Amino acid sequence: MGDGRAVLRSSIREFLASEAMHALGIPSTRALAVIGSDAPVLRETVETAAVVTRIAPSFLRLRVFRILFLAATSPELRQLADYAIANLLPAVQRSGRSHTWSC
Repeated sequence: MGDGRAVLRSSIREFLASEAMHALGIPSTRALAVIGSDAPVLRETVETAAVVTRIAPSFLRLRVFRILFLAATSPELRQLADYAIANLLPAVQRSGRSHTWSC
């Protein structure tokens, strides 16, 4: 509904999916906790609100790349990509492969 609020049923599903991905060896953030709330959330019916707390080595999200790409801000997109490679994927940087960036 675009209100930015989560409901308990989808939050539990998100928690279970993150643990399943971890168990399968798929790199992803992990859910640390699901906390329910007494606050009502209106969807098809009134549901219980919830918050999923996630842990990750970085707060960098793919959405940031998409925003910069759609805004056609090539210098900033390249700077962000270079930062991500240097700080989050150092093995790629050490491989010596050249990178070609285009927007």
